[in-house]
Amino acid sequence: MSSDAPDAFHPERVAYYEAAGFQAEAVGVAELEMKYWLVHRQMAVERIKQPDLDNTAPMVEALADLHTALFDVSPQAARPSAELRALAAKTVDRITGRYSTDVAGDWRLVETYLQQAYQAVPQA
Repeated sequence: MSSDAPDAFHPERVAYYEAAGFQAEAVGVAELEMKYWLVHRQMAVERIKQPDLDNTAPMVEALADLHTALFDVSPQAARPSAELRALAAKTVDRITGRYSTDVAGDWRLVETYLQQAYQAVPQA
């Protein structure tokens, strides 16, 4: 993937968020999603080199920003769901990075984290 590849997907992300009802905010939400995607990708590559790398803070920050925009909640309210989504992403990275010692167990853990993450989103 070339370094400019994320820009190629920008119009499609914006169109998706427009269709989802974020007309005025579609560009900003699409940019927040791409920020998360880039941070996650960088951290996934780092974890392949260092599987015991436990830092999820950059992903949590990017996800908290995205969840704040998506769910129209405060950054503080978005944080619990962002933390759980980051743990799910880190667990998926173990599987896709081929250093999981229990793939089936890790998939179950991903499911648990995601269920908890969506339950943690405050209802409007």
